[in-house]
Amino acid sequence: DPIAEAGFATDGDADCDGVTDSTLISLACTAGDVVVVAVGILDDGTVTSITWGTQTFEELSSVGTGGGVLSVHFWNTTCASTFAATDMVFVIAADNNDDCAMVAVRYSGASGLRTPVETSGVGTTVSVTVGDGTPASDVAINSDEWAVDVYGSDVDMTGDSENNVVASIDQGTAVAAVSDCTY
Repeated sequence: DPIAEAGFATDGDADCDGVTDSTLISLACTAGDVVVVAVGILDDGTVTSITWGTQTFEELSSVGTGGGVLSVHFWNTTCASTFAATDMVFVIAADNNDDCAMVAVRYSGASGLRTPVETSGVGTTVSVTVGDGTPASDVAINSDEWAVDVYGSDVDMTGDSENNVVASIDQGTAVAAVSDCTY
């Protein structure tokens, strides 16, 4: 398989919107690599941006529970150039000084993430179908593609029955993970 997990980093914070945050996810990158980031925030906070050197991240999706219990965010970027390990900076707007967890996974051999992105609400599942990519609007995953999944929870991660969990972190009461699989 030409797509490979090329590195990952995790970190968390017990006060993710505080002024003394020390969340440090540091990764190197090779030109053309794709980086996927999962963020779980215990309250219904929001990731407003991620900076990492000169890279620009795009938020692909986010979901949250009613009542501000949990929010989960899915971001990605494709590295424009090769660079040494550099810290990612997360700007988070939260309101309860609660836990947050971050996971970043770097993939080599991928040409990018194909959208649409399948999403589901908290506590529900996503069904991904296998297809041939035609027509171009086909949302099914093709046999030569990987599915990448982000996960967030306010309790322990109990497992992932379908996918390969690449990296996860349990930060107090916030959990984040990135998993992937082929079909």
